[in-house]
Amino acid sequence: MNPNFGVASTDAYTLLELGLGCDFPMAGQLISFNLAVKNLLDEDYRDFLDTYKGYALSPGRNVIFKLNVPFEIMRY
Repeated sequence: MNPNFGVASTDAYTLLELGLGCDFPMAGQLISFNLAVKNLLDEDYRDFLDTYKGYALSPGRNVIFKLNVPFEIMRY
């Protein structure tokens, strides 16, 4: 698929995304773990709103890991 420059329409596509997260209390703080996989099946697609859709495909599979550990700045 090589759309001409300036063509606005794109083919239909379906993306599969998966996410999992949990919170653990630890030392008086709430620690959050999150894992997500976007475009799990590594589908080739062009996003309608992507300004580079005439040049390149949209992103392939992405694996995202987030760890949230709150902390306080101690002031003396």
